[in-house]
Amino acid sequence: MGLSDRVRPTQICAELLERCGREEAIGALRADWGLSEEKAKLGVEVGAAEQEIISRYDADKDYVVYCGLPCCPTRCSYCSFTTRDAARYADKLELYVDTMLEEAGQFFDGWHNKAAAIYFGGGTPTSLPADLFARYIKGLLELIPHDTDTELTMEAGRPDTLDKENLNLIKDAGFGRLCINPQTMHDASLCAIGRNHTVADTITAFELARETSDFVINMDLIYGLPGEAAGDFLASLDAVLYLGPENITLHSLALKQSARLMEEMSEHDLKTYLGEIHPDIGLERELAEGYKRLRLNEYLPYYLYKQKRSRGALENIGFSKLGCESIYNVLMMSDRFTVIGLGSGAASKFIGPSGVVRQHNSKDLADYINRVSEFVNRKIELQSI
Repeated sequence: MGLSDRVRPTQICAELLERCGREEAIGALRADWGLSEEKAKLGVEVGAAEQEIISRYDADKDYVVYCGLPCCPTRCSYCSFTTRDAARYADKLELYVDTMLEEAGQFFDGWHNKAAAIYFGGGTPTSLPADLFARYIKGLLELIPHDTDTELTMEAGRPDTLDKENLNLIKDAGFGRLCINPQTMHDASLCAIGRNHTVADTITAFELARETSDFVINMDLIYGLPGEAAGDFLASLDAVLYLGPENITLHSLALKQSARLMEEMSEHDLKTYLGEIHPDIGLERELAEGYKRLRLNEYLPYYLYKQKRSRGALENIGFSKLGCESIYNVLMMSDRFTVIGLGSGAASKFIGPSGVVRQHNSKDLADYINRVSEFVNRKIELQSI
């Protein structure tokens, strides 16, 4: 397997940097792994940035926590997550929140070490009704050990789920980071991928967040969306740059096995889309131009990973204003730190003598609720390794 096929290619880059200087590392990536000079330089730059962040933490005691709420207003055509329609599952959400609080309470009972970072993701946590959303975030934060140094992130991925009420709840709970993820700044594309918000909704949500607090805001964009023409991705990027979030994360569209988009494609269409028949040079050039525009606006790359069946086998990459990097993203992806996953479908990672050991909660909502104590006990068992 080549470096470009690895999920976390910057781990190799970081290992090289521990043994030699930047120029030697770039040379090794080109000679031994077949990377272009441009990709080798990017890998070394990101590897160095990740290592600088990792060096601030102690892998023997520091850990991060993921809290998953598997509900969204709609399911995107490219999504393979086991997400549910928040409105249709309203009667089950209270029991789900109670179960998550039970899981957190059982697992963290007696813990003293404070979490380095806590990430509330999904799904879309902000799709919860306000009263239940308040109980969800306050209840979990009362149970998960943390302090004022802990990075708290709320993923409000769908802009249409944000309003003054839940933004104030997020602020008052102590969250410093907020994700508002348009994915594209073209209304036709949003409609095509099954998102029921508009570009105007994204702008309104961003402005409302800025009025509410000094959140560090991340915005996600996907390049390679079906139906988008040359230049559409760069137009979306320019629109997001104009807003000026502290973080911008670029994702290559990855085709997941159970996603509607994947199911609708023929084998030939799939190979064409992935660039297996001929490379998508136009998309690669557009992405390279996007990197230039981000750098011109003082954003620097700080973490990078890859997914299977990604458009053109290209990378997902996070850019940040200096000092605004996501600690959770870096520590979680490093495979050096314990990750505690709470909620249906959440994954935990424990670092043992022989490497990383993973534990997965059931993706089935009813099964997760019925077996939560079993999942807690398995985590406790792995934590003691």
